[in-house]
Amino acid sequence: MTTNDAATTFEFTRGGRSIGTLTSIVALICLGAFSLAVNASADQSPNAASGAQPAAAEGGVLQEVVVTAQKREQNLQKVPIAITALSGDQLVQRGVSNTLDIASASPGVVTSTFGENGTSPAIYIRGVGQLDFSPHQESPTALYVDDAYVGFLGATYLGLYDTKQLSVLRGPQGTLFGRNATAGVIQIQTNDPTDHFTGYVQQTAGSFDQMTTEGAVSGPVSDKLDARLAFLYNRNTGWLNNNNGPSAGGAKTANVRLKALYKFDDDTRNLFEAFYTRALPMATGAYLDKPAAPNPANHGLGENTNGPLFNQFCNSLGFATPPANAGNCQGWVPPNGNPFDLTFQYYDPREGHSASTLWGFTDKFTHRMSWADFTSITNYASYVMNYIDDDSGNPFPIIGYGESANAWQGSEEARLNGETSSLHWVVGLYALHIRGNYTNVTPVFTGIAPLPPPTGNFSYYNRFSNIYDYSILTGSQFPQGVWTEALFAQTDYALSSQWSVTVGGRVERDSKWADMTQFCNVVQPVTTCAANFLIDGSQFAHGNVSQTEWSANLTFNYQLSPDTLLYAGVRRGTKGAEIDANTYPGSPGLDLRAARGIDGCGRRLQVRAVRPSSETECGRLLLSLSQLPGREVRKLRRPDLQCRSTGLRRRAQHGCPDHADRDGVGRFCLPAH
Repeated sequence: MTTNDAATTFEFTRGGRSIGTLTSIVALICLGAFSLAVNASADQSPNAASGAQPAAAEGGVLQEVVVTAQKREQNLQKVPIAITALSGDQLVQRGVSNTLDIASASPGVVTSTFGENGTSPAIYIRGVGQLDFSPHQESPTALYVDDAYVGFLGATYLGLYDTKQLSVLRGPQGTLFGRNATAGVIQIQTNDPTDHFTGYVQQTAGSFDQMTTEGAVSGPVSDKLDARLAFLYNRNTGWLNNNNGPSAGGAKTANVRLKALYKFDDDTRNLFEAFYTRALPMATGAYLDKPAAPNPANHGLGENTNGPLFNQFCNSLGFATPPANAGNCQGWVPPNGNPFDLTFQYYDPREGHSASTLWGFTDKFTHRMSWADFTSITNYASYVMNYIDDDSGNPFPIIGYGESANAWQGSEEARLNGETSSLHWVVGLYALHIRGNYTNVTPVFTGIAPLPPPTGNFSYYNRFSNIYDYSILTGSQFPQGVWTEALFAQTDYALSSQWSVTVGGRVERDSKWADMTQFCNVVQPVTTCAANFLIDGSQFAHGNVSQTEWSANLTFNYQLSPDTLLYAGVRRGTKGAEIDANTYPGSPGLDLRAARGIDGCGRRLQVRAVRPSSETECGRLLLSLSQLPGREVRKLRRPDLQCRSTGLRRRAQHGCPDHADRDGVGRFCLPAH
C-alpha cells in the first residue's frame, strides 16, 4: 500500500470460479483493505491547474485541483478515481504536445502509433488498449475533448494547443462515460472565451526543421458574447533517410478552434465550438526486413533467423539460397547488415502518402435551476483519412498496404446535476451514431519487375517508382454503422462527516452492422490472384449485432484528512462490438465481439472466455482476440452472417488508373457490388 496515486492490487488466477463469485471476492477484499490514494500524484504542485482556486497560498500546502471526472467540478482530493491531472502550463513544461506524448507524463499509460503522421494511434492504460489499427475501430481508452467523445481511432492523435487541463482517468469509467471506457478516459479541456481581451503567441524551433506556432486571442464581442480563436501549426521533415525518395517520419499539421460563449443571463449560457484539424499529405515509411522462417519443431511458428532454416524456407518457395546477411528471400542485403539501425538508409523509392481531416462542432448549453443544473452537449464530427505505404522492405516491389476512411458521428448528452446537504446526484441520457465507409487494401506487385535484377544490382528497381503501379489490388470495402443509446445515474451520499458512498449505474443499447466486400482485382495481366494464393472474384458478408449491456460503480470513501481520501470499490465497464476487417479474400468473415471490464481496488480483474471459431460457407469467422495482460472478460456473439461469392466487375472511378486525388493521396479502384 502506498500513498502516491496507487492502489492495493489483488491478482486472481484463472480457475473454475464464476464471474459473480470473483466479483464478490473483489468487493469483500476491497472493503477490508482500503486503497490509500492521494490522487493528485506528482501533479499536485503549486499552479497545478489553470484557474484553480488555491486552498492555501503559502507554506507548501497543495493548491486545489478541480476536475470534472464525475460530470461536475470537484476537488481532485475528493474524487475516488486514480487520476493524473495536468494544466496547460504543465503540459508545456513536460513537453506534451500531442496525445501520444501523454505516456511521458502519466503513470500506467503507454502510447504507440501504426504508420506515419499519427495515422493509427493507440493509447493503453494499465495494459488495456486497441491492437487492431484499422480506422473503423474504437479504442477502449475513450477520448473526450471539451466533453465530446471522439469515436474515430485515427482522430485520437491530436495536437494539444490552448489547453486548460488534461486528465487521465484510470480503470473502467462506464457508468458516466459509457461504452469503450474499459481502460479509462482521457479528458481534454481547452480554454474558454474570456470577458477581457487577452492572447498569446508561442514559437518553437527544433531539429529536423521543426517549426511550431501556437497562439490564441480572446475577448468580449458584446456585453453578452465572448469569443476565443486558437490555432496551432506544426511541421518537421523526415528523420529516416531515403536515398531515392522522400524521407519518412515527417509531419505537417494545421489546427484551428473557434469558441463563442453567449450569456443569456447569470443562469443560462451557451458555449459553441467549431474545430478543424488537417494532417497534410506526407510521405509514409516502409517496412524494414528481418529474415524469418517457420520452425516445424516449434509448432510451425515463425522465428527470426537467417540460418539454415531460413535458407530451406526460401528454397521451398523457389528462391535460390540468399546471401548470408539477406533480409529476405529475394536476396536483398541491407547496408550495414542491420535493418533496424536508425542510420540505415533504405533504397525503396515507392513511397506512399498519409493525410487526414477532422472537423466539426460542439455545442454546450447550461441552465441553472433552483433544484438542479441542466446540461446539453451536442456534437458533430467528420473524419476523412487516406494512407498507403510500402511493406516490401527492400527495393524490389512486392507488396504494400493502404487504408481509408470517410466517416461522421453525431452525439447528444442531456443530464441533470443536483445536490442537497448530504447528496450529490447526476442523471442523464446519451445517444451516439457513427456512420462511415472504409477500405483496407493490399497492392501486390508480382510480375511488375523481374527477379533477380538483370544487372545483379538492386538499384535496377529504382525505375519502378510508382507505388500505385501494382498488378493486383486485394482488400475489403465496407460501410459500417453504430447506434448507441444509454440511460445513466450516479449518486454520492454522505453517511457521516467522513464516510460516503458512491453508487452508479448505466444501461446501454449498442448496435453495430457492416456490409463487407472482399476482393482480388487484377489490374495488370502479368499475374493472377490464384498465383498469389488469393481467391479470384469477390466475396460478400453481412454482419450485425445488438446487445444491451450495463455498467456500474460501487465505491466506499473515507476522508481521512482534507488532503487524504481512502476509497475502495468495484466498477464495471463494457466494450462495444468490433468488426475484424481482413484484407485477403479466402479468409473473410466478420468477427463481432464485445468485452466487459471490471475494476476492483483500482485494478483490473479479467477472465477470458473464448468461444471456438466457426466455419462458414465463405471462410473462417475470425476470433482474433486482443492480447492483453491479465485475463479479460469477453462475451462473444456470433453475428447474423450471410456470405456469397460473386464475380468481380471492374468499375470506372474518377482518378483510376492514375490513382491520385487532389491531395496526391492514393485512390483505389474497388469492385462494384
